[in-house]
Amino acid sequence: LYGYANSAYATKNYSEAVFRYRSFISNFVANPRVPDALLAMAVSQKEMGGNAYTQTLAQLKERFPASGASGVVHEYFPETQVASSSKNVKEVAEPTTKKKLPASTNKAIKK
Repeated sequence: LYGYANSAYATKNYSEAVFRYRSFISNFVANPRVPDALLAMAVSQKEMGGNAYTQTLAQLKERFPASGASGVVHEYFPETQVASSSKNVKEVAEPTTKKKLPASTNKAIKK
């Protein structure tokens, strides 16, 4: 599922990517790639528009505060300051550059 989600993201099929990331996260809750999947899902949600990505980012920071994916949220979403609770997410500014997904996600896409 993770690989399919990455493939959907790579082809800019963001709704399919979100569906696949969500399925992966629900079915493999203990997998070490879950934090990366949450980050990639948030990126896909952001690409689709709206603000659903803010809840996904809050979930990432809340569930996996020490993960590498959680540590780079500010690099991918400079416009968002994620608080410790999904109810306390606030937007600060608009992004100035578009960032790539984490290396672990990019490696999976190339396979």
